Amino acid sequence: MTRGQAVLLGTGIAVVCAGAVLAGLLISDPAGERRPSSYSGRGPGLLAARRLLEDLGVSAKPYTRPWTSLPPLGEGRRVLLIVATPLRRSPTSEECLALIDWLDSGGALLLSDDAHALSRSRAFDTLLAGSLGLGADPAPPDMDPSGALFMRARLVAAHGVDAAPSSSRFEGILLHAEGAMRSDTSGIPLALLPDGGVAAALALIGKGRAVRVLGPLLANERLFQGDTLPFALALISDLRAGGDVLFDEFHQGYGGFAPGEGGLDPRALLAAAAAGAAAIVLYALARGVRFGPEHPRVEGARRSALEFVDSLADLYRRAGFRKHALTVLGSAFSREAHRRREIPVDARGPEMAAALARGSGSNESRLAAVLREMTEAVEGAAPAEKDMTRLARLLTAMQKEIFDER
Repeated sequence: MTRGQAVLLGTGIAVVCAGAVLAGLLISDPAGERRPSSYSGRGPGLLAARRLLEDLGVSAKPYTRPWTSLPPLGEGRRVLLIVATPLRRSPTSEECLALIDWLDSGGALLLSDDAHALSRSRAFDTLLAGSLGLGADPAPPDMDPSGALFMRARLVAAHGVDAAPSSSRFEGILLHAEGAMRSDTSGIPLALLPDGGVAAALALIGKGRAVRVLGPLLANERLFQGDTLPFALALISDLRAGGDVLFDEFHQGYGGFAPGEGGLDPRALLAAAAAGAAAIVLYALARGVRFGPEHPRVEGARRSALEFVDSLADLYRRAGFRKHALTVLGSAFSREAHRRREIPVDARGPEMAAALARGSGSNESRLAAVLREMTEAVEGAAPAEKDMTRLARLLTAMQKEIFDER
């Protein structure tokens, strides 16, 4: 592969990846846009409702744990759990059973059910219709003008009834125009559609209570329209009975051990995946490819080891370390004698000379004289440079003679 081909291929890959990232940024994310989370300040979000409750002195908090970990209920203490659909994370059967037990022991549930027929959680619908008696026929999705995407269900102004916590004074509650509670619903009607269908109902479960409202009751974009806000505050006040309010965020994708299901924008994941793929492809293409002529590596001439020896000798010479040099040579000679002839390292001159002469046949008196002179030079006054050199040469020559070193 030539350099030009590699550059052209890399440029093509970069253009493809940039196009993928741009497409990911431009493609709408219906699930993200419609997430009814109390963290979201967009139209379907519940952030305005949570902050309004906080301003009113109500303890309103996001709840990012599954329903199997709902807070315990004390004597005379009620906690309200607000769940808004559509859900990003479907509840499990264990969670549904735990929710029923929690309601039976005195908890309260407010469901703002804005999910249309194509975005339902089957397990949750079974819970609502079976255990709570709040079954409903969900509203069909509306179509956008182009007919390409499903939009949110159409809304209409419902009115309240004379049954607490509702009131006949509420005449403009924006709820689903189509879809209503089933005829076999055992709940108490709280809001009616213009055609007489029930759009909100209350169910009593043991010591607890549950309300299902078919529409975006707490959505930022609808909360302050008509009588939606007074109706919502009346429900929350009655259900919580002075207790805390929890906004279910676990089933909106927050918390838990699956961050890919929520909290991460799919568009950001797409951009990261495109960048990673581009890096892997470029590495694979460039691996083992030479982008230009071969240039052999030229190493500079290495310095001789004798330079170090000469510089160290010069340092010893100028510092007057002649004794140190002789001491090093004498220690090396003693270690070699111990290794070759098993002579003790701490042996003195005469003793070492006799042992070396017996093992090598050398002149004992000459060996003793050299070793004695070495000892006197080390232990006495510092020798002159000429004497130090002479002794070093004598000791080196004697070491070669005795130990047969070449």
